[in-house]
Amino acid sequence: GENPKALHDEILKRVPAGLRTLRADVTDEELKKLPRYVVLKEVLQDTELEALHGLRHTGVSIEERPLREYPVGVHASSLIGVVGTEHKGLGGVEARYNRVLQSTPGSVVRYVDNRNQTIAVPAEGVRPGDPGDAVQLAIDMNVQEIVEAVMNDYVVNTNSAAGRAVVVDVDNGEILAMYDTLRM
Repeated sequence: GENPKALHDEILKRVPAGLRTLRADVTDEELKKLPRYVVLKEVLQDTELEALHGLRHTGVSIEERPLREYPVGVHASSLIGVVGTEHKGLGGVEARYNRVLQSTPGSVVRYVDNRNQTIAVPAEGVRPGDPGDAVQLAIDMNVQEIVEAVMNDYVVNTNSAAGRAVVVDVDNGEILAMYDTLRM
């Protein structure tokens, strides 16, 4: 696994000096100038996550963020769309089916003492989250890649402002490829 000492050193390197220790006489104005938090890394590997859990470093917390997977990278990105920082679909299928794709967090009910330390978690107190549902498209990625390449070339070669293409399977109506491009 990851070395907790190396991770600790990395945290200290990335945290501004003004955040490492606060003086007893720090003013409200000085506090307002400090960032609320410092993001050390957007996505952690499993080994890094284990090392962070082993650190028990005061003031370091892990924020879970749902991630959507894009197995074909940028291909069909205008059709698939993107997810914004609030994990909401901003365009394409991501926006249209956001309610279906959106995960819901789980919850834990716990009993704590007067220092907010966990005493116990009742058996019925753990509710796992829902990862959201999958949406399957009929896009043929081989056709999609060809359409994207041909449309990009066509827009440039014809000095067009934009181009759009849709390839439909005439037997069943499935959309095999769809692409919009704007010349920049």
